[in-house]
Amino acid sequence: MCSVLPYDVIKNLERENSIKSTNKTIIAYGGNKIKVVGEIILKCMVRKNEYKIKFIVVDVKSRPILGLNACIKLNLISKIDVDINLRNEFINKNLSLFERKRQVSFEHKTQLKENYKAVKSNCRRLPNVVKEKQFVTKNYYGKTALDKSTFAKNETVLLKVRKEDKWVSGKIIDTHQTPRSYIVKEQNVYRRNSSFLRQSNLDSYNKNTNSSEGQKKHQEKVDYKCDRNSSTVQSNSGSVVSTKSGRIVKKPYWLNDYC
Repeated sequence: MCSVLPYDVIKNLERENSIKSTNKTIIAYGGNKIKVVGEIILKCMVRKNEYKIKFIVVDVKSRPILGLNACIKLNLISKIDVDINLRNEFINKNLSLFERKRQVSFEHKTQLKENYKAVKSNCRRLPNVVKEKQFVTKNYYGKTALDKSTFAKNETVLLKVRKEDKWVSGKIIDTHQTPRSYIVKEQNVYRRNSSFLRQSNLDSYNKNTNSSEGQKKHQEKVDYKCDRNSSTVQSNSGSVVSTKSGRIVKKPYWLNDYC
């Protein structure tokens, strides 16, 4: 609780010769020791009164610090309220508040109106005005939206060949755990999203496009195979996908069954 004064302040005052040696050590709040140069007694003016205060001179660049004892003696700080009411003391002083004898001696009865109908109120997390705007906006942007068609097990569908404008006939084996995905069997077994599947109407589809091309598309084989037992998927051509810089593009492990 001592007063501390930096050595630079003593230099500015040209009072280096007044410093006396001392054996005191100063430790900061972080546990670091501060180098002590010595101690000095200086005259200080506080509220137009002159006092002699002892300072510990330290080799640290900081502001002067006045100790707690000096602050109390100079009436700079003081304790105002030191009365702390503990739990037991408070109960002992106010026993009447905690005794059962002091409870209310009568019963209060609540009566409801006869033939009163209960009214259910909805939880208003959003104001009704905001909900109305949301409803109008939803109807405006969703007026032309259609529900996505779903496919049943063992249903015959059209399967789009990836990276080619070609559709072939396939059969739904089962649904996949990922959303809107199915396991389809053509010549091989594939996992496909519903965007790659259509309802099977191969004859009318071929008439609308080109009948000869439709027959070729139906007879052509898929250029890649999917091995579900292996952890990696490779094409039959053995080509490796790479960028212009030469970096090899690898398929994520969670798409190993997707080819």
